[in-house]
Amino acid sequence: SRDARRVLEEFEEQLRRDGYAFDSGVIVPITAAARLADARSIAAGFDAKHIHDQIQRIEASIDTDPALAIGTAKELVESCFKTILSERGVEFGKGDDLPQLGKKVLKELKLLPDDVPDAAKGADTIRRMLSNMATIVQGLGELRSLYGTGHGKEGRAKGLSPRHARLAVGSASTLVTFIFQTHLETTAS
Repeated sequence: SRDARRVLEEFEEQLRRDGYAFDSGVIVPITAAARLADARSIAAGFDAKHIHDQIQRIEASIDTDPALAIGTAKELVESCFKTILSERGVEFGKGDDLPQLGKKVLKELKLLPDDVPDAAKGADTIRRMLSNMATIVQGLGELRSLYGTGHGKEGRAKGLSPRHARLAVGSASTLVTFIFQTHLETTAS
């Protein structure tokens, strides 16, 4: 019927505005905005304008300036760490790099592999995944140093493509969302 078709068109338009599409009965992300939706809502919850600005910068640059998206993804994680450490009263130095900040946050949130009791179901798998979070932090820092913004490059240096930026942004977004949600859950308990 016409009414049903109109409702479906309006629904699809609303999805498009939020970075999604309805394809063969499945809602799928179509833009970087969709990948950052969880991180954006968390930034709003913290009233963290700087983090919100970083997310907007990533969204605007992922396809047009992958180096900026990669550099900003690293900055997003760094801002997340500093925000949590500040809220929890954990000191950090101005010179602390991303891995140092990450270690402090993971320790504070009890997300280190050693924090998982042997009796926990899937303890080895959980430990391995927690260890991989530290690897993501390290990798984002290294990727930004090699290809992102923030360091001068030789004039003929080649950068990475938008697909590489999507990998960095997706990793950063997932990490930030998990870390912030853990912070909120452990603060509430």
